[in-house]
Order: sequence, then C-alpha cells, then structure tokens
Amino acid sequence: MATISKAKRDRILKSWGSSCIYCGCKLDQENFTVDHVIPLSSGGSNNISNLVPACIECNRKKANKTIRQFMGKDKEKLKQIEDLIRDKMDSEFLRITEAIHRDTDQINILLQQIKTMSPKKVSIEADIDKCAQAIARSGQEISKQINGILHLEKEWENSDMYLEIMKKITSDTSVVAKSIRTVTDLAPRKKKMVSELKTLIQKASYTTDRINSNLKFLQSYAKVLSNI
Repeated sequence: MATISKAKRDRILKSWGSSCIYCGCKLDQENFTVDHVIPLSSGGSNNISNLVPACIECNRKKANKTIRQFMGKDKEKLKQIEDLIRDKMDSEFLRITEAIHRDTDQINILLQQIKTMSPKKVSIEADIDKCAQAIARSGQEISKQINGILHLEKEWENSDMYLEIMKKITSDTSVVAKSIRTVTDLAPRKKKMVSELKTLIQKASYTTDRINSNLKFLQSYAKVLSNI
C-alpha cells in the first residue's frame, strides 16, 4: 500500500480546518490521522479526493467500514458528514473544472503559435537548402573554370578567353560568398525557431499532462460522491 506523503497529509489537515470529520474535535500532529472515505478494501484509493482528516479514535472505530456503516443509525450525523464532504467535493470540482478550462484555452493558444511558426521554420530550411544548392552549383562551376585555366596555361596568348574565365570565376565566387553569408544569417534564426518550437511543444505537452491529471481527479471525486 502506497504511503501518504507529509505534504499531502498537511494539505488534508489544513483544507478541512484541522478538525476530525467524524466527531469534530480539533486535530494536531499528535492525534491526526488520514482516513479513506471509500476504504482501500472496498476499492478506494490514496487520491486526495478519497482522504479526510480523522482523530485516532474515530479512525480506529471506523476501520474498513464505509461512512454509512460507521454512522449506523445516526442518520442526522451521517447527513451532516455527507453534506460536508459533498460541499468540499463540489468546491474542488469547480476549482479543477476551471483549471481544465484555463489549460484548454492555453493549449489552443500554444497550438496556434506552433501552427504560425512551423511554416516559417520550413521556409528558413528551404532558404538554407536553396543556398546550399547555389553553393554546390557555383563550386562545380569554379572547379570547371579552374580546369579551363590549367588548360590555357599553355596558350597564354589566348588572353581574352583567360579573362573571360577569370570573370566567370569571380562571378561564381561572389555567388558562393553571398550564399554563405545568407546561410550564416539564417542558421541562428533556424536554431532559435527550432528552440522556440520545442519550448512551445513542451509547454503544450505539460499542459496536456496537467489536464489529464485533473480529469483523473474529477473521476476520483465522482467515485467518492457516488459512494456517499
């Protein structure tokens, strides 16, 4: 059986006004225990929705009984306890439902941001790829022209062709330099955008996990309410 953490115990004690739910006596760390509304033996859990504060004596007497079994014929006391639990559950239901609504709105905002950024990332990647292709083409042209120069070394008298090749090399080198500058500028932007997209996706994931967790809480509260 999983133990109940001190943080959860403290939260239970505080949220219920530091009083035993059954007899109403004031609780402190000496006589405070945590009781299961639905006993573990009856399918209850250690979810905070199923936990209430009880004094040692009441918890001992209740043991693995349900609240109705524990209260026996004391219908008035039973109704008082059940109303107290329902009021608390209704409050928690409202709080968690509002949290789910907020998180759902946040998810929609994050998804819209991701949707807006994704095409920009694709566009940057396309621009980088375009520059890389330009560099490759120009590099091939430069190699081709250099081979032409090597051929012309034996024919220096053909200076016009030599100058034309040099002009072509200069032009291709300029294309390479420009493309490299563009890639140098785009690469950090891509890196930043990838990082921002990753952050947005992580936030969306965390928010989704929180929604799922809160939905489980609601299911747990519903189970408790259906048993009182």
